[in-house]
Amino acid sequence: MKKWIPVFIIILVGTAGILAGSDLQKLSFTASEFTDAFNESADTHRLVMVTSPTCPHCVKAIAELQEILEKHPDGKLKVMLLWGPLMRTDTSSITRRVMQYIRDKRVDHYWDLWRWGYRTYTENLRIPEFEAWDLFIFYEAGKKWEEGPPDPTFWMENRIVEYGPPYSREAMEAELLKWIY
Repeated sequence: MKKWIPVFIIILVGTAGILAGSDLQKLSFTASEFTDAFNESADTHRLVMVTSPTCPHCVKAIAELQEILEKHPDGKLKVMLLWGPLMRTDTSSITRRVMQYIRDKRVDHYWDLWRWGYRTYTENLRIPEFEAWDLFIFYEAGKKWEEGPPDPTFWMENRIVEYGPPYSREAMEAELLKWIY
């Protein structure tokens, strides 16, 4: 009986890690789950991020966003993270591990297997194909998703590709503070 105890503990610890990441919602090809949630939270400001779980500067920006959220716990903001297979090593299981860097109650996590966010923002922001990721897109309250995304209030990119305003922690915090109180 004693030899089963370590096996049980390993199974229990492994399962706890999987269950901790169970809030990663898988999107359908049309991402209606995302657009419905976007519209349901139209009474608050929203920050959408299209990101990769294995991109080092993406993960750094996510950890910095968590720090900003911790500094402003009463800020009225909904964060919607679109995690997707943007790099060869990106998977939903890796995403669940990386989600530990941003655990604020105002954050929703989506696994975008079909790269819907990437495709949508390539067109919406007029960014060349293969470049529309590691993006922060902010929408003021009241904007709704219709046939396509509404025009963003502001957006930033974090890839040094010079298609939009460059991300920095300071710039993101300054921009958010204009809106969330």
